[in-house]
This record gives sequence, C-alpha cells and structure tokens, in this order.
Amino acid sequence: MIDDNIDDKHKIDSPQLYSPSLAPALSDGCIEPSLVVPTEQMSDYHQPLTDGFARRLTYLRLSITDFCNFRCEYCLPNGYQGKRPDDELSISEIATLVRGFAQVGTKKVRITGGEPSIRRDVVEIIETIKQTDGIETVAMTSNGYKLGKHIANWQAAGLDQLNISMDSFDAATFHKMTGFDTLPQILADMDILLETTDIKLKINSVLMAETAFENLVTAIDYVKDRQVTYRFIEFMQTSDNSDLFFAQHAQSDIITDYLLENGWQPHERGSADGPAVEYSHPEYVGRIGMIAPYAAHFCDTCNRLRVSSQGKVHLCLFDQGNYDIRPYLQQDDIQGLVNTLHSFMPIKPEHHHLHDSNSGIMHNLSIIGG
Repeated sequence: MIDDNIDDKHKIDSPQLYSPSLAPALSDGCIEPSLVVPTEQMSDYHQPLTDGFARRLTYLRLSITDFCNFRCEYCLPNGYQGKRPDDELSISEIATLVRGFAQVGTKKVRITGGEPSIRRDVVEIIETIKQTDGIETVAMTSNGYKLGKHIANWQAAGLDQLNISMDSFDAATFHKMTGFDTLPQILADMDILLETTDIKLKINSVLMAETAFENLVTAIDYVKDRQVTYRFIEFMQTSDNSDLFFAQHAQSDIITDYLLENGWQPHERGSADGPAVEYSHPEYVGRIGMIAPYAAHFCDTCNRLRVSSQGKVHLCLFDQGNYDIRPYLQQDDIQGLVNTLHSFMPIKPEHHHLHDSNSGIMHNLSIIGG
C-alpha cells in the first residue's frame, strides 16, 4: 500500500493536480499519484463534478471503517480477519474531505463501513457532515446492532436517512446468515425509530434464490402500514464469494415482475438518489425497491464516488484501482483536493464488468461499504 507520508517529490505545499492517467498501477491495486499540472493552470475547477459521460456526481459514499462485527455469508462468512486498522480517517480529515466534495457539487453523503456504528465518534462524524455548507442529506447504512441505544443521538446529530441491512424476516434464517440472533430486537428498534424520529428508514436485503419469494411476501406485508422502503439488492459476485454466488444468485425480474403484476408502480429516481428503483402501491404506506447491478444500463445514471476509511477514492465500486487523497486531508488542502477530484473525471469508468465475473480489487464489500 502507498505510504500516507508522500515524499519530497509529491509535497503539496503549492497544490498541484493528480494526473491519474499517467499513474502506474501497483501490485496491490492502489494507484500512485503523479502531481504534474499546476493548480494555477486550471480555470474551471470550482465547477460541479461531471464525468466523461455527462454524469453529474452529487453523491459521496464515505466508509469510516472496514470493520464489521457481523459474519454475513455473502460478505464476511468467517468474520473480520486480522486487526482493525488504527489509521481510519479522523474527524478533521473527514471535515476537509466533505468540504471539498461540497465545493464541487456533492449534495448527499452516506456514511458506510464495515459497520459505522463501531466508531465511537460516529455521532460527531454525523454532526460534522451535517453542518457542512452545501450538504443537504446525511445518510448512513448499518447492520442495526444495538440500534435502540443510538437512535436518539443519531437524530440529534442530524441524521436524515438510515438504511438497515436485514436479509430475512425469519429469526432463524437471520441468525444463520449473520451469526447473530438479534432480529427481534432490530425489528423492535426500527419501530421505535419510526415512532420517535423523522429519520427516513430503508431496509436492504441481498436477493438470494433460497429466500427471495418468502422475503418479498413478508416485506410487502411489513410495509403495509409502515413508512419504510424494503429494497432487494442483486447478489454481486466478488473474488471471495463465487461459490455462494453461483448457488444463490437470482435475477431481479423475479421481484419486479411480481410487483408489476400486482399493481405496484415504479418511481423515477431523484438526482441525488442511489441506484434503486422504488415501487409503490395505493394500498400500501411503504415501498418495495430493487437495486439491479446486472440490469442493462444500470450504470448510465451513476452519480457517486466512494472514499475508503483510509482516504482512497474508488471511481467505481468494482474498479481496478484506487487513488490516495489523504495527503490533502492531512494538510487541510481544499484546493488541492478539489483539483484532484476534477482530474479523476476523464477516467471514471462508464460501467462495471460484473458480467465478466470481474469485480476489480473488491474482494468483499466490507472494504468500501457497497
């Protein structure tokens, strides 16, 4: 991995621009930055981020840890391996990062992991992002572990949206899939959240052939009187889950066809929304959603960048490399960060290569939070 301390050649006392196209890929998938174009030569780098395919990037997914306490069979079936890193982004680095992204048009930040609630300073992180000029929505994705004890603090800090990862409504199945027998408590805590806060709640479920129909029927009943969106996410293949993928992958059509045949109607995505298509029904308060990365044209409306808990930019969830922007964060160099983000736009890929069983450097989704 690239050392966080750049050498004299790469010092950013007078900020310069990364030229990623000239940067050699290293064996571990990181990209070594090459600072070659003076900032003063750039005249339009305060404009919103727009990539080479005319996609406006308004959504940042920020991982604050890659550690997760669950052992979900499709992600970390053997649990988190090794020691948790001690160099996760600090509050001050996150503040610089978000200010820079806001300057180039980011409207929404999603805090991800691993499991973000593992960080003891997660409330301060939410507050820091929420108080940044230009950021309209602060969201977070969590496994819901001990959700009840966090709800009030997250609400007070300004959290707007919460996604809970919950792959089954059946307690035994949930226990088998995650290694934790906590489903009844999570369900109770989510009802408390709905009753006591204005945080918008969504539930994420990986679409598995074995549980798809049972989950769909139960989810439809669950959202009957709850202001919740239950979303299915197509099972994505990574280098660590191939056997399970081929055993359990199911096409999104089995969900969407059922919904359309039973009176559910799709809604258009907002400009800062994620990739889900949500379906509503006049007799139901909540919605059912589908995230289908294997569908044609899925990447056409990509509006996001990802940053890891060590300050690496991923231009695509399944890209071949990443880019170290941490020197800018450590030096509170907003201008250098902004210039660098713009320099990534010509090389942001048009689409992933999941159809070729190529997940890039993504071994498991805990690395960058999906």
